[in-house]
Amino acid sequence: MRLINSIKLNLKVAIATSRPHSGRPSGGIHLVGPGAHSAGPYARFAGNPAGYPYSLISSMKTILNCRIQVNPYYLILTSFLLAGPVWAGSEHAFGQAAGNCGGVWRLPDTGQTLCYDGAGTVITCPVHDATLAQDGTYTPAAIQPKYTVLNPIGVSSVTVDNITGLMWVTNPNDAGFATAQTWESALTSCTVTLNGMAYGGYADWRLPNIKELQSIVDYSGQSPSINTTYFLNTQNSYYWSSTTYVPSSSDAWLVIFTSGYMYYGDKANDFYVRCVRGGP
Repeated sequence: MRLINSIKLNLKVAIATSRPHSGRPSGGIHLVGPGAHSAGPYARFAGNPAGYPYSLISSMKTILNCRIQVNPYYLILTSFLLAGPVWAGSEHAFGQAAGNCGGVWRLPDTGQTLCYDGAGTVITCPVHDATLAQDGTYTPAAIQPKYTVLNPIGVSSVTVDNITGLMWVTNPNDAGFATAQTWESALTSCTVTLNGMAYGGYADWRLPNIKELQSIVDYSGQSPSINTTYFLNTQNSYYWSSTTYVPSSSDAWLVIFTSGYMYYGDKANDFYVRCVRGGP
């Protein structure tokens, strides 16, 4: 009964947030194409046979995907209440696979647990509301870096980031990327070479964007500034991201894993590669 009441409450929240201010149906999204029985905000389509407003469907998708991760019985009861399936999680990089809701992904902590004064001397970390409270003061358990290696035996190991949901090549050497290469070559290595061999059983590998690449930096160490248990053969050098440096489009953003520093470099230069995919 408590679970049913909770779902009813979530339905009320979704309806309230989907109701247009003017009192008319929201027309922000019109559904056309296969599976749509009509076009417009109240279109009926596969997964919405009752013709709920699309804004309501969108709100319920966000809320229920989050709830299902906590209690799978939401999947059964909600499917019954809505007379249609509950949607799968987001496929974008920092999506529902990591337990993130509403398109907001949990930012991994830096890994830094020590505190320092202005002269660089290690001090006892102040409490959160004290003078000199800093990075090492705030170490919430929910966002501490956590990784899982799948298929650890063999040459196709992958490392799953349990915070962001991203999946990384554990050892670039196993993937054939032991040497540095140009930016264009790095793009091709991930999207063509790695996918062509279905590395680790997947064929949607790509070069990470700069935010994704930064997410695996471990700011508690250096040379390399990464967890070497889960990211093998990381060089003390620059790694390519897929993100172009807009002020000079012949350059692209990089992370140097000697220190975790972010910079940009000429796309014709040779730097290292670690491919990524969206997650399990």
